[in-house]
Amino acid sequence: MENERIIGLKQGMQSVSLEPGGQLELSGAPLETLHQTCDELRSHLYLVKTVAEELGIGFLGIGYEPKSSLEDVTTVPKKRYDFIRDHLVRAGSGRDTMLRTCTVQVNLDYSSETDMIRKFRASLALQPVRYV
Repeated sequence: MENERIIGLKQGMQSVSLEPGGQLELSGAPLETLHQTCDELRSHLYLVKTVAEELGIGFLGIGYEPKSSLEDVTTVPKKRYDFIRDHLVRAGSGRDTMLRTCTVQVNLDYSSETDMIRKFRASLALQPVRYV
């Protein structure tokens, strides 16, 4: 909660929070296998969709919001986003990135250099592919 508004939910080691332009951030627990990660993601998405349906909210699984102008994007009322926005106003298209884009971020732990290389190569192969 911030300023008496819900800006995120937490259950165990999982959390869902709102990014500056209303994007969802799903944060999970440290897990051992890709299968566990997949199960956790399914659980996250099920819970989020259940709450969203009750509120009449839909989702687009895209990395950029193509239709709304910056002025049309409702910003999440979070104090730290005000500081970031004020800085990005001076940095060209930074506000556009802050409010209208989404990304996938994965953190991988490794036990050795060999393990790191193997996981890094696998992660590169799993990246979303951009097409025109």
